[in-house]
Amino acid sequence: ALSEAPQLALASCADRRWVWIPAIAVMLVTLIPYLWGASLAGARPALGAYSWFTFNTTDHCVYLSWMRQAADGHFFQHNLFTTEPPSGHQFNLLFLALGLLSRITGLPTNIVYQIARMLLGIAFLRSVWWLLELLVEDRRARKTAFWVLSFSAGLGWIPGLWEMPIVRGPVDTWQPEAVTFLSLYLFPLFLCSMLLMVGVIGWLVVAEQTRSCRPAVYAGICGLLLGNIHTYDVIT
Repeated sequence: ALSEAPQLALASCADRRWVWIPAIAVMLVTLIPYLWGASLAGARPALGAYSWFTFNTTDHCVYLSWMRQAADGHFFQHNLFTTEPPSGHQFNLLFLALGLLSRITGLPTNIVYQIARMLLGIAFLRSVWWLLELLVEDRRARKTAFWVLSFSAGLGWIPGLWEMPIVRGPVDTWQPEAVTFLSLYLFPLFLCSMLLMVGVIGWLVVAEQTRSCRPAVYAGICGLLLGNIHTYDVIT
């Protein structure tokens, strides 16, 4: 057992270095539709400008407006895409940070948004590997779980399920947040939320294993940030 310990430690370190490569590769795959869209920009001027969004543009517009308000120096954010009068007391730490980054760098908000998606996606996939290390002992099982999670897509690809008499069929046919790959492909908000959710679970596991309060505090901080950035995910 003692002779095996150094080998296991070396294997674990090698796996931690390995995981960065597939994480980056997965996020590069998500870029393909965006780059294809950019290559078509201007082909049909009557359709307007290319927004760098490929799905659910209305949600992205809300997030970009919050970033724009933060870039203009506002702490509180107004939802400009609703008929309800805003209270003016909302603030979202993620979009405050992204808006401030846009202000400092001078980059357009949609470019900062896409850069954040790429970086948060890589960070999320790395955090998933950390959680798998805590919960799954077998190396092959960990790698299999990582690849399945990276490209998971639910059952929405089965046409017969689309007409089921429930809420528009399986959740993966209408909610990108239900599918890991679609979250990686579309929304920095979802990625930040899932990263924090992994943090809550992972640090609680560490706290239980080590009988230490510090990891529990880290889990609480992740939960606190999650409550501000994507509130309903706290229930999840």
